[in-house]
Amino acid sequence: MTKRTLLDLIIKTIGVYLAVTFIRSIPPFLIQFTVDTSQFVAKPRAFLVFNVLHTVLPLFLSWVFLFRSSTLVRLIVRTDDLPATDSNAPTAAYATFSFWIVLIGLYYLLSSAGDLLNHVVKLAFEGRYYAPGHVVQFMTRDLIPSTVTFVLSLFFVFKSRTIESFIQRKTNKDAQQAIQ
Repeated sequence: MTKRTLLDLIIKTIGVYLAVTFIRSIPPFLIQFTVDTSQFVAKPRAFLVFNVLHTVLPLFLSWVFLFRSSTLVRLIVRTDDLPATDSNAPTAAYATFSFWIVLIGLYYLLSSAGDLLNHVVKLAFEGRYYAPGHVVQFMTRDLIPSTVTFVLSLFFVFKSRTIESFIQRKTNKDAQQAIQ
């Protein structure tokens, strides 16, 4: 494995992580439109701007890291740093992008499973004590992000090769368009 290949895998792995971060940030972002935040926030415009940045920045960085990784690799690794390699050498499991997608999926699966169980139990036992507005706030702030993360992590674990092929197709398509 060359420096370029390893760096490309690392950059794309960070891109997948940022994509999940973006997806996790959507429900809390939407809560500001369902709940009157003026009673909690002193400067609503600043709150809105920072929430938009918190939501959009991971999306933009994810796109850059996933679909412009070759440009980032060229910026980081000089061509004279690259040694000659044997292309027939076997590759280890960790040298594939799908391995890292599964690893990120397992990380989120383990972290979201505990959160999801906690929120379901909390809603089951304490939900009847919440005012109707607070149930909606609890659902959008806690339960829905945990559920989305859990389902998304299952998708990452079981469909990692599909995700890898999609990203490779999109990366190759973008590279061909850049050449023309």
